[in-house]
Amino acid sequence: MLTLRARDTRTTRARDTRTTLRSRPSRRSYHRALLEAFEPRLLLSAIPTTLHETDIGSVGFAGSSDYTASTQSFAITGSGSWIWYGNDNLHYVYQQLIGDGSVTARITDPGAGNPSWVSPKSGIMIRQNLADSAAEASLLQTPNGNTAFQYRDQGAWSSSSTAGSNYSGPVYLKLTKAGDTITSYTSSDGATWTTVASQTLHFVGAFFVG
Repeated sequence: MLTLRARDTRTTRARDTRTTLRSRPSRRSYHRALLEAFEPRLLLSAIPTTLHETDIGSVGFAGSSDYTASTQSFAITGSGSWIWYGNDNLHYVYQQLIGDGSVTARITDPGAGNPSWVSPKSGIMIRQNLADSAAEASLLQTPNGNTAFQYRDQGAWSSSSTAGSNYSGPVYLKLTKAGDTITSYTSSDGATWTTVASQTLHFVGAFFVG
């Protein structure tokens, strides 16, 4: 379940989109994610019009997404070296929002890297903009089940990280934005949540969630 919820000051309506993510291993150093939507308004033959996608940073090949209306899902393929240091490399499916809100995802399979030392990351992210060095906060899971909250302030040369719990099965991830405070949570059932960490980050105006 991927839930995007934030206040859009232009329409004064809350945005709410729900999906489920599953990453699949590939022969190349990327992962493929399957998002399974539950909102009727997402029953489309292409990527929902409320969502957009792009490659961020330097990637090995262009990422893509395919939406399947019959299964209420879409698959995301992407590549990149890392989401870390002073810049990120990834494929991002996102929505632009304004104000406070949250994003929640259920990851059923974080995938595997190729070669074996490559460690893809699947999860959720809030970004100031789509530049590779943008301020961002993300909650991610790696193939070994480890979760981590990581963030980078605007203009910072590197990222910081706080380790979360390890999950051998599906995991729910949630990020909330309340003013300048970003808080991360994990859960095994989507009902009882464990706080990973909070961080002060100043996002100006519209930001991106995905």
